[in-house]
Amino acid sequence: MTAWQLNGFGLKNLKPAQITHGEPGADDVLIQFEAASVNPRDYQIIEGLFTQNVNFPLTPLSDGAGIVVAKGDDVTELELGDRVTPLFFPDWRRGERYMMNVKFLAVWRLTGYCENLVCITKTP
Repeated sequence: MTAWQLNGFGLKNLKPAQITHGEPGADDVLIQFEAASVNPRDYQIIEGLFTQNVNFPLTPLSDGAGIVVAKGDDVTELELGDRVTPLFFPDWRRGERYMMNVKFLAVWRLTGYCENLVCITKTP
C-alpha cells in the first residue's frame, strides 16, 4: 500500500513510499482512507517545529476519514462499509461529536494517517 512518509524534516522530505501491514487481528479494523488533512500540529511536526524527537521514516497526519473494509472477529461496534474517523483522543467513545452518519473510532497511533489503508486496533 502507499503512504506518504517523511525521511527528514521539511515538506521537501515528504515522499510516497510502499509499506506493508499484516492482516487485521481480532481487535483490529482496516480502514481505506478517503481523506486526510494537515492541521497546524501536523505542519509543525513535518517542519520540525513541534519536536525534534522523531524517528524517521515517519508517516504524518493525525486527522482523516475513511471506510471500514475489514475487521477482526472481536470488533462488534463497527460493520464493513461504516464511515469512520479515527480520533486523537483514545478514551472518547461517545458524545455530541457523532454527526452526519460518521462513526468515530477512538485510537492512539504513533504513526499518522497519510496512507491509503490503515490497520487500527480498537480501544477497550
